[in-house]
Amino acid sequence: MMHCAKIVHDTLGALTNDDELREVSGLLSALIRKVDYGRDVEQELKFCVEARGLFGYVDSVTITLIQKVNTLAVSTHRIVNSVHSTATSSFIRACMAFCYITIPSLEHPLQKLQLYILCAQTAYLNQSLSQGDGFLKMAITLLSEFPKQIEIEGKLVSSDKYLYESVTNLMSTLVIAPDNPDAGVLYLAHGLNNVINHMKCFDDTSETRVMLFINMLCLLSTQIQKILPYHIPKVESNDTLYGNDENFINEIHQRLTRICEQIIQTLKDLATTNPKRQSTLALEFFSRLIAHGDLNQPKCMKFAVNLWDLAQKSSTPDTQKSAKRILTFIETRSDHDQAFKRLSDLISSTSNDTSRVSSRSASVSNVAQPLNTA
Repeated sequence: MMHCAKIVHDTLGALTNDDELREVSGLLSALIRKVDYGRDVEQELKFCVEARGLFGYVDSVTITLIQKVNTLAVSTHRIVNSVHSTATSSFIRACMAFCYITIPSLEHPLQKLQLYILCAQTAYLNQSLSQGDGFLKMAITLLSEFPKQIEIEGKLVSSDKYLYESVTNLMSTLVIAPDNPDAGVLYLAHGLNNVINHMKCFDDTSETRVMLFINMLCLLSTQIQKILPYHIPKVESNDTLYGNDENFINEIHQRLTRICEQIIQTLKDLATTNPKRQSTLALEFFSRLIAHGDLNQPKCMKFAVNLWDLAQKSSTPDTQKSAKRILTFIETRSDHDQAFKRLSDLISSTSNDTSRVSSRSASVSNVAQPLNTA
């Protein structure tokens, strides 16, 4: 069967039309998925190594092999019930090494990014922390050179939407990724933030860039919690490693301040160039602030109300619909949370004067300080 598949694969070339390429790649991928050695996962990994050499011309087949190897690693994790022996740990490292050296051969940057993140999650799941870090480093490095447009279903489209989804997925992985003691506090998150700040595929006032900064605020504020919202069994995340260490928290507060400054500066710039976009982003910022901020702090409460006013200034129908949903959430929380009751009262009574937000950068450090849910 493999011999026949190899013959079919070798008929492909630069002159092969797209329909034929899709048909052949679909058949080869289906064949690879059918191969099952049961619990002999090492033999199945050897098959994947052999298939990589035989069918390397077609990226979709290479992706199938990478996904299959990830499935092998997850299946092994399930078999050993999260308790790896020396042998199974070595097998996991071999699976991750296969993926690490195979992903760069792919051409499509989005597929590479998504697979790096997937493999990082698989590595962390199997307690292979250094390999998980390695995949995330490769993903972050790839972001720095990401193109403005990518090909999706044969058409060139803006990469913004797909980048937002993938980078947000990456951030969700960073929630549980433990720091390397030799690399500094949240070094992967710090590197990601720097890359987002300098990504050439975004315009200076890109909505996607600002949305990613807002998501970064959520990531950093989550790290201040005494207990993170989710964990991987047998993996000690930063809540265990740092235990609310004062230096750790202070470092996060400083980063929160810097990111807030960047977001507010962008909102100010949009006041004249695109007020509707300013309104949309202000509402997004508001929703994250009330979810992750400490509204018992007067300055945080005041800033939230100012953001709300700004969001109403040039709101679109979509923004108004989102605002109604957020108001419903606030009213529900106000039944058993005095801070949200106070927020609801202030929103109801305040005027739509948005001038108070326009120069808020001077006090941004006071606003960022309460951004935690500890």
